[in-house]
Amino acid sequence: MNPFDAVMIIVILLMAGAGYIAKALTVSGACMSFLVGASVYIGFSLQGFLLLLLFFSTSTLCSKYKKKKTRIRRKAREARQTRLYSSPC
Repeated sequence: MNPFDAVMIIVILLMAGAGYIAKALTVSGACMSFLVGASVYIGFSLQGFLLLLLFFSTSTLCSKYKKKKTRIRRKAREARQTRLYSSPC
């Protein structure tokens, strides 16, 4: 293992920890992301790891966007139902 590989494994570990701190991952998710990231890096080198990183980043952003959009829709639905049920017959 050359020094660059050791640095990359540490970077993968730090990224998994950052995902947990950012509440994008649970503890088990962070552990698995480290294992998968390290395995992909070891098996497919930097190109494979960058592809995995791209997938994780875009899927996380899409999930956060969808969650925000769902929250807005839920609030609008609750407001409509409140008006509907609180209006006199």
